[in-house]
Amino acid sequence: MTRSHLPDLTIMMSTRIDSPDRLANVRASLGYYRKYTDAHLMIIESDSESRLSEIMQMDFPEVEYIFVEDHNPMLHRTHLMNEEFRRIRTRNAANIDVDIIVPIEQLHQAHDAVLSGQYVMSMPYDGRVVLSPKELADIFRETLDIGALTEIDAYQQLMFGFASLGGAYVVDVARYRELGWENEHFLCWGPEDMERFHRLDILGHRPLQVTGKCYHLPHSRGINSGDTVPELILLTKREYFNVINMKPQELCYYIESWTWCKR
Repeated sequence: MTRSHLPDLTIMMSTRIDSPDRLANVRASLGYYRKYTDAHLMIIESDSESRLSEIMQMDFPEVEYIFVEDHNPMLHRTHLMNEEFRRIRTRNAANIDVDIIVPIEQLHQAHDAVLSGQYVMSMPYDGRVVLSPKELADIFRETLDIGALTEIDAYQQLMFGFASLGGAYVVDVARYRELGWENEHFLCWGPEDMERFHRLDILGHRPLQVTGKCYHLPHSRGINSGDTVPELILLTKREYFNVINMKPQELCYYIESWTWCKR
């Protein structure tokens, strides 16, 4: 595979290292995107102490690494993503989960679509996220060859059919800021991916979905990988339904109250 030239793109990731397989996925994802693109790489880690700093210094010195000390057991990921948006100096950003592997050609197509000015946001897949089995994921982590994930159709179990809206997107950072960036009212894991897509759609900027699949590397699931805290479940769902039931002008007024995209 030839290395893709993406000089006006930052690939940004956010994480909390809550398991050995999460760490393995971070290593594999950074290694993959570094090997096959020349995009700027940025990762932000939030935890009570850094679990990545030595690894980043030794193995990924060219990656922009940010650590945010946080003793809250719930990961406020939307806030971390906005912290990254403030630091990005390229026109476009690709926000990709550390557990998601996007075929480089699809990433390039999504980037070009946003660069054209026709789209604020483009997703580098069409709604199909393959839940890669551990055996194939282990081969990928070792080789960084995406063929380990793509070539055997019989193992391609889709996570949510054709309905996935999260995991990876490319966005024009400045134009996305005008539309609110990430909604920090999502304090933890929830339907923030669906809210993001539908918010832009309501405002007349429906994201493009590039044809193709992306691939999810397996990991253990803890408190930040599902609806695990009962008192927060209602809050996240209420915020989602609040946004998607707004008319465009009403939503614009609501976004005006979001202080994080004004700083």
